[in-house]
Amino acid sequence: DSPQPESTIAGSTAASDVNKGQWIELARKVSPNEASRLTGERFRKVCAALKAANFRSIGSYVSIAMQNHSLLHGELPASIPLLASWFSRSGRRGQGPAKHTKELPFWLLKSLAAEPTEWCAGGPLFPRRTIIVGSWWLLRELEFSCARASCATFTGEGRSLTATLLLPTSKRDPEGLGESRSLSCACLEVSETMCPAHLLLSQHRFAVAAAEKFGRGRAEFPLFPSRSR
Repeated sequence: DSPQPESTIAGSTAASDVNKGQWIELARKVSPNEASRLTGERFRKVCAALKAANFRSIGSYVSIAMQNHSLLHGELPASIPLLASWFSRSGRRGQGPAKHTKELPFWLLKSLAAEPTEWCAGGPLFPRRTIIVGSWWLLRELEFSCARASCATFTGEGRSLTATLLLPTSKRDPEGLGESRSLSCACLEVSETMCPAHLLLSQHRFAVAAAEKFGRGRAEFPLFPSRSR
């Protein structure tokens, strides 16, 4: 009944393994014996407990529990797929939009302080610029931390400037080949303080200068450095 050994799963599967553990823990409270085996009664009680606790992703728990049953016990009882459909819909009912889909107040970012110092311990230098660049390129935390000074390249200049950012680590690039995204100058549309190409160029020049100061190569120096790295 325990989650899979770490060596057998991908890092992105860790969250589902946690979900499986939470399902099994609830199932043990409902019926201590063979908590991973799905029965109609156990399924109803665990799903009801999840809904009462305002879990938003009952469908994910249900899917993982069904997979676990199939692996450990074989064929699912005939009633389980129908119950899974019912409770998945019930879990979504009345909960409103997902919490992580709120609109980013992008145009308010230019009102943030433009000082070079970090806003928190271990945070990036030039935080406003970092946030605006990350917003334009839709960077995740992992993509921020893995980007190096050598990842940014540029063509043209002035209003013809195009900035390309190579992401060596990206969720959309499971093979690890790297993914590039390019954005052109938008000074006329959004002003220089919000232009993706020129802001990335400024960030790149800062990172390159810092790399040279500390005697480190562009390929190893962070594109978004902090005081500690």
